[in-house]
Order: sequence, then structure tokens, then C-alpha cells
Amino acid sequence: MTGTVDPADCGVRWCEEAGEHWTHRLYLASMVVAAGRWSLGVNIARPGDEATTVELTAMPRRGAPVMVQMATGEAIQVAEAIPEAVGRIHRRIGRDDT
Repeated sequence: MTGTVDPADCGVRWCEEAGEHWTHRLYLASMVVAAGRWSLGVNIARPGDEATTVELTAMPRRGAPVMVQMATGEAIQVAEAIPEAVGRIHRRIGRDDT
């Protein structure tokens, strides 16, 4: 896609990207993690004409972001693994969240 000025001009109805872009994105969540050293985002993304994916974006305070695009099945596995990890920490290690 080239020459887009406003997200409303993008041909992909759900896309929230502005300006020129190749990857279409819908931004779902963004949070500060790791004591403020990182920002973590969860998006729906479709690079060009490829399949629509779940995208995790990790951005350090300084440096380039890292983006990981996953198929929906892979994203489900990650979504299931996180509560499992938290549960194990609470059960086996203790409830110290710091």
C-alpha cells in the first residue's frame, strides 16, 4: 500500500495504520513491562497479501522493536502457556511478583 494519509483511506477496513504502510495492523493492547524498560504490544497484522496473524511487538526503551507474527494456533499456545507459567510461579516459587 502506498500513499495513505489517513487510516480511513486504507483499503483494509479494520486497519489502523496511518501513512504509507505495507503491513496492516489493528492495535489491541499495549503495556509497559520489565520495570518500565520495555513496551509490549498485541496486534492483529496482515503483511501485504499474506495471511492475517497475531503480532507481538516488544520495544525496548532504547533500540529497535522486535515483532513476532504468529498463526492463530501458535498464538493460542502462547496464550495458554502464560497463565500456566504464572500459576507455577505462584504454586512453587511463591507469590513474589517483583
